[in-house]
Amino acid sequence: MFEFRQFVDFNIFGRHRLEQVRMPPLGSTIDQVIRLYGEPIKTAPFEEAPDITEYVFSASPYHEAVIYEWEDKVQSITYWSAKGEPTRDLNCMLDRYREDSEWQVLQPGYLYQRADGKFRLWCSAISAIGIAYVDYLSAQADMKTAHELKQLDHLSDVTWVSNKVVHELQRQFVEERSTRLKDLASRSDRIAISPDGKDVFIVRHHHAYEVEEGLRELNSPPKAGEGSTQVINCFSWSEDGSSWGKAPLPRNAHVEYLRFEEGLWHLQIRRTTDDRIFRFKGPTKFIRSLGPLNPFREAEVWRELEKDAESSAPSTE
Repeated sequence: MFEFRQFVDFNIFGRHRLEQVRMPPLGSTIDQVIRLYGEPIKTAPFEEAPDITEYVFSASPYHEAVIYEWEDKVQSITYWSAKGEPTRDLNCMLDRYREDSEWQVLQPGYLYQRADGKFRLWCSAISAIGIAYVDYLSAQADMKTAHELKQLDHLSDVTWVSNKVVHELQRQFVEERSTRLKDLASRSDRIAISPDGKDVFIVRHHHAYEVEEGLRELNSPPKAGEGSTQVINCFSWSEDGSSWGKAPLPRNAHVEYLRFEEGLWHLQIRRTTDDRIFRFKGPTKFIRSLGPLNPFREAEVWRELEKDAESSAPSTE
């Protein structure tokens, strides 16, 4: 019975389309949203920034609205559809939230910003489309970083501290003479910092799996039973902006040490299948350049690593 009703709703009445949903304007109060959708299905502090409250509403039988409230007003709304129509749904959102402005295309089909700079709209391939105040997105990122800084002492694996936190610790080290960056490095022999704090290397175990083109690694830690490979993550900080890069390694590579000495980085990698040692030394950009494209073929990477080791450190065994 439900399948037949859903068939009729989808194919005759089009009730799965976002144009069928009433939408509150950004800046509304939660009471106004409740009058529109009824009581929320879920209410909880936003895990990544507890000063923000997350609400989930049933906007229709085929849509959920995830709303973030901060400073007593709706800052962000994301609609999840049981069956999306990407182009039609996108056009609906662009029209509903255009007001007296126009939209600028940041990434066709995925990311838009209003010409007045107030709203940003995004969509994904999994039937989700959202809109938020641009100022709120910036504030949310700052609050998330501040929250993560408070949680540093409780991280089970400090090498997976977020990239933004690393850059903030670098800023504090350079501008405020804070010791927190050194404190972080002292907790793991897989974290190395330059004397001025502007360069940081972190060796992480990334989730990795085989594809037709070779080995692919993701920017996430592996779960139990999943494949992994070591990746050298590089963080550089300057007043003009921060950058992050990475050098993925083959699965049978193990970083023995990485440290800054006499004005250069010194890196030693052991190939676990034959215990051969490869030594490298050079500036930050040289260590960053060791990383291949993703995905990559491990045998080819070893050939390149051998060449780089020979050119940078004649004592390679």
